[in-house]
Amino acid sequence: MFFDTFMGGIDAVLHPDKVTKGAKTVGEALLLYYNFSVIPLILLAIVALGAGFFLGGVIAAMGLVHSVFTGSLALLAVAGVIVYVWGLVPLGLLVSALILHYVGRGLNLFKVGDYSSTFTAVVYSAMGPLSVLWLSVLPVVGGVVQLIAFVWSIYVLVAVLANVHKGTRVSTFVAVLGGALAAWLIVAVVAQLFAIGLFGTLVGPLIGVWSHFTSGGLMNSTV
Repeated sequence: MFFDTFMGGIDAVLHPDKVTKGAKTVGEALLLYYNFSVIPLILLAIVALGAGFFLGGVIAAMGLVHSVFTGSLALLAVAGVIVYVWGLVPLGLLVSALILHYVGRGLNLFKVGDYSSTFTAVVYSAMGPLSVLWLSVLPVVGGVVQLIAFVWSIYVLVAVLANVHKGTRVSTFVAVLGGALAAWLIVAVVAQLFAIGLFGTLVGPLIGVWSHFTSGGLMNSTV
């Protein structure tokens, strides 16, 4: 089942025009993502585990850490892979699809279809980079492959969005650009608010303490 889903996803990535105009529900699209991700996740876990044991063995051979600790690092690497692929990525897809959908609707570029239609397209666009994610551990080559997969994923996203929303690719590309800009602005604002809040949390008490001692010192010197 997983292999058939994986191969079907690869075919959709290579030929996005073949993706049906009918959208899946959000649950069906998520299930498609998880089924597709099993094989890339296994490959990535194997590579991460192998790289973790290899690097851990080198470090242990140098006498820097114990071999038991290196094994724990390898297991933590695999756990991190699982959290990323099955936790962070789906959450990012749900949020990015939400932003993209409302930008497209707000610009009157998505004339038919609902959020599930947009989310379906976003899931298909994520399959390319996900399928080669295990190559990301390779220096230079992995980065180049990921860059190519990312650029192609934009084409897949535009093609499938145009299918499910029955729009032109030009208008759909405009919606994608608008969604990317909106997402960037949201991240920038949230990061700014977080930075201001963190700054206030850290600096505020220090200023209060400094003011307390300063005022106390002035009073004592006056007396």
